[in-house]
Amino acid sequence: MARRCRGRGRTSWAILALAGCVGAPLDHGASRSAGSCTPPTAVAVLLIGFVRTDAPGLAAAAVHLRAIRAQVVAPLSADVHAAYEVTACARAHDAVVCVAELTAAEALVDAALQSGLGERVRSVTVVRGGASRALALGARRVTLGALGVTHAYAAEPELAHSRRAPKLYATTLQWFKLSEAWRQMEAAEAASGQRYSAVVKLRFDVVPLAVPHWQLCVERDLLHARDPPAVHAMSDIAFWGRRDAMAVAASLWGNIAYFEAELPDGSGRPALLTRPVAVEPTLRSVLSLPSQAFTDWTLYQKIGHVNVPDMRVQVGARVRYKPGVAPKRLDLARLAMLANLRAARAAGWEWIDPLRPVGAQPNVTAMVVCGGESGRCVGRRDGVFVTERDFVQWLLVHNVTVCDLGASTQAVLHKGRAVRRAARNGCASADSDSDR
Repeated sequence: MARRCRGRGRTSWAILALAGCVGAPLDHGASRSAGSCTPPTAVAVLLIGFVRTDAPGLAAAAVHLRAIRAQVVAPLSADVHAAYEVTACARAHDAVVCVAELTAAEALVDAALQSGLGERVRSVTVVRGGASRALALGARRVTLGALGVTHAYAAEPELAHSRRAPKLYATTLQWFKLSEAWRQMEAAEAASGQRYSAVVKLRFDVVPLAVPHWQLCVERDLLHARDPPAVHAMSDIAFWGRRDAMAVAASLWGNIAYFEAELPDGSGRPALLTRPVAVEPTLRSVLSLPSQAFTDWTLYQKIGHVNVPDMRVQVGARVRYKPGVAPKRLDLARLAMLANLRAARAAGWEWIDPLRPVGAQPNVTAMVVCGGESGRCVGRRDGVFVTERDFVQWLLVHNVTVCDLGASTQAVLHKGRAVRRAARNGCASADSDSDR
């Protein structure tokens, strides 16, 4: 289980180390880097999320923004492009009052950004939704805000599945915010004539911690142009990578229909079983996770939900769990995934597409499945975008390896409290024989 550590609020990262909250991260890339760590030359941080503007909410935001600056932005000399929303106004029926309330709340967040991140903020996008959505429709107006940076307004979109799965809507909306922050990042690149080499996605309420700070290494972390694309992730909460790999993640919002579409053949076969499998990136991704990701996957990507080739290899076991109950014995699912992926790779399979079968290709299956009724099992519902599962799936089908968050992360600051989190730096090779 994730270990909660001492300290809240103004706790320093040095105190976290003394409290036993951090330790040396595992390093898959040690042999490759040979002790060298060249940081990327130009880094953008896309900071997104929902910000409460009551006193506790603003206090928490201030703590997290200071941590983001100390841990990520300052060490990497990164530019910040933010996209956020605040609570919808209470009196939406009165447009004049509503605009005033929203403007005042948004000004508080802008002030917190200025205080916490200062001159590193390059653009801000304010998303207006719910009852205040109409106030932003057609309002893609760009102004010079209090921060002296590009300040845009965007209307919260509507999703087809929001009526069927309203609880999933908030987590899905983050991808819209990410696409808006990416849009502003591209505008900044066009204005300066220079592109960022690496991009980091963070949330206002979650900050990865390391002592003394985050460390990205070109040699270790697949940031060379010649390297295969990879994203280093802590589920959909925080992730980073080379710009071209992160562009795949940023494109997810515009492609949610891929996950919501019905099967065209009328076969009745579950759409989840039609997702293709990129064998080597999936194998590398499973190997790149630390063992803790298969005991408590709260702060890790849910790769067990992703399809793998069914090679009928009897190693490990499929894990079934009930709705609302955390799955157990994920280590057995990991063994089963590795055995089947390695068997498929050995047989020469690189890409398996159930909708376009080639020869006697294997079927695909997931090794972690919900064992309850399909209507209550989010991971099995067709026509609904499930963010943690489908984020990983989207990267893999574009041949992007999903490595662990790395960056020497040793803990996570979540809503003012530090939680220990083991991390694995770098990305594993598909030839690795590690079964830890």
